[in-house]
Amino acid sequence: MAWPACTYFCSEASGDFEIAAQASKYSLNLNGESAIAIGAGHMPVSYKIDKKRRLIVTWGEGCVTFAEVRDHQDRLLNEPDFDETFNQLVDATRVTKLDVSAEEARVIASRQIVASTSRRAFVATEPSIYGVGRMMETYHGSKAQVCVFHSLDAALAWLGVEDLILRKTW
Repeated sequence: MAWPACTYFCSEASGDFEIAAQASKYSLNLNGESAIAIGAGHMPVSYKIDKKRRLIVTWGEGCVTFAEVRDHQDRLLNEPDFDETFNQLVDATRVTKLDVSAEEARVIASRQIVASTSRRAFVATEPSIYGVGRMMETYHGSKAQVCVFHSLDAALAWLGVEDLILRKTW
C-alpha cells in the first residue's frame, strides 16, 4: 500500500519513530516505541495504533462526514493490530465541520468499537464539534468510558499517557 502524503522517520540514534502526514501537517512521535501507522495520507480521518501504550490515536481534518467516521470504524475493526481493550484518543482539533446528524451520532456511539472498560477521550476546540462530542458521550451512557475535552493535555492525562508527544506542525 502506498502512503503518498505521508513521511516516516526513524532515528537510529534515538530510536524515535515519527509519522508526519504532509497533507495535514500532523506529526506523531512515539519516542521509539513500536506503533503501526494506518490510514495516513489525505484522508479526513486517520489513525495510528501504539501497541506499547495500548492506545489508538485517531485524528480528523477538515469536514468529516458520518460516512467517513463509519469507514474509520470499519478500518479499525479490520486492522490486524486492533485490540478492543486499547484506549482511544480522538483528536478533532483540526476538524472544521463534523457533518453528523443527531441520529448519526447515536449510530456511531452505538457501534461499541472498543471495550466498555476502555477509555475514549474526544478533543475538540471548535464549539459545535465539541457539542457533537458531548452528544456522543451522552449516547454512550454508562456502557462506556467516554470523556470530551477542550485540551489535548487534559485528555492525555485522563488516558494516563502524559508521556505521549503529539506535535502538530502546521
